[in-house]
Amino acid sequence: MTAASKILKKALVGSKLGTAGWDNVAANLRDRAFFSAKVEDARILHAARQMCAEVAEGKRSPSEFRRDMRALLARMGHPKGNGGLTDLYSQRRLDVLRETNVQQARGYAQHLEGTTEGALLAFPAQELLRLEDREHPRNWEARWQAAGGRFFDGGRMIALKGDPIWTKISRFGTPWPPFDFNSGMGVEDIDRDEAVELGLIAEDDPPPEVPDFGFNDDLEAVVDFGDNGSEWQELKASFGDLIRFVKGGDKAPNRVIWRGGEVCKNLFNGGNFNIELGESSPALLDKLGAVGGGRKLAEAIKGKPLSVDQTWRDAKRRDKVSTHLSHFFPDEKYPDNIPLTAGDVELLPSIWRNPDRVRKIDAEKFDAEVDGLDGSRYIIRIRITEAENLGNPSLWTFFRTRAPGKDVPRATSAPTSAGTESIPRVERQATPRGTTERTQA
Repeated sequence: MTAASKILKKALVGSKLGTAGWDNVAANLRDRAFFSAKVEDARILHAARQMCAEVAEGKRSPSEFRRDMRALLARMGHPKGNGGLTDLYSQRRLDVLRETNVQQARGYAQHLEGTTEGALLAFPAQELLRLEDREHPRNWEARWQAAGGRFFDGGRMIALKGDPIWTKISRFGTPWPPFDFNSGMGVEDIDRDEAVELGLIAEDDPPPEVPDFGFNDDLEAVVDFGDNGSEWQELKASFGDLIRFVKGGDKAPNRVIWRGGEVCKNLFNGGNFNIELGESSPALLDKLGAVGGGRKLAEAIKGKPLSVDQTWRDAKRRDKVSTHLSHFFPDEKYPDNIPLTAGDVELLPSIWRNPDRVRKIDAEKFDAEVDGLDGSRYIIRIRITEAENLGNPSLWTFFRTRAPGKDVPRATSAPTSAGTESIPRVERQATPRGTTERTQA
């Protein structure tokens, strides 16, 4: 997996949680989410995720990231702050958002490359060291010691790649860099001869085992708690309908899934699926009830979850030939529409929960709309019929169009291209101790 594809696979999760609150979320669940402290608007995260992936690919510079994010925030009328870390316009906040996501993705890609059987045989250990100076550096030696780490040759911090020390020193609970925000630290491979010389491994030992931390490519996280305990209740209190619990059985573990990413995963894989995006929100009910003839529709959906299933994907469009899936790149043909991409699918929960406006279509259908940051509009059409889906509202179609008077560019990439494009690999540098991978920690 490349760094860019790792970023694009993360589920968009808007939340009121601050940094301390996110620190308390299980690492394997947090690793699957794209978020920023106290940012609730999924549109901001949607744009930031795409731009971070472009930075990871080398297609966008840090200064371009800051410029374009500020322009998007200004267009949506997002208020400016005091210039500190809580201000989304500030360089410090935008740099933390970009650097943390890009570095974590690169660290993950490096971790995958460095823990193959061949890599572990040749480079079984790694060293924590400073790659960039900081005006106020953290005391990483103290953190290393407190986590039970050993020192070698005048204070070098080295451990086998499977050692739990790497997770213990990490603020993020992951065994790859970065281990904290903007630290300037990194890791460097230690070859087998030096690891033997340091006594970390015997000459005839097999490659060290690296634990499976559960950080796979999927959108679900394995959890060791049930759906009646305090852990799950705390997650529900923080994320509501953005999260779903799946009970295990027959040796299968319990799992927690981010709903938005779950829709995207199923949409393009074929087969049947049915995902509930939660009950209608008071905001949606108020707006629907206020439009002419909308009160009856509001009463019909109150307390009922929105069902998203293959009916939407397979339904025929007005031309009676193509399906509603043709609203995606590159098949969208309506001149006023903008082709959807896979990443747009994750806006569905936000459009359902908090639309900018609603519009009644007929006795069974209504539209919920959210304004895009670029002048476009995302529209979901909801259908309610007693004869189908037990009378619950279901997604009838989803498309993106130009707002009146707006000129919005069409999409230029395919919905499934994020994981297949050629992306620069982690930089390798030659050192006296052999081939080395470096990344900021």
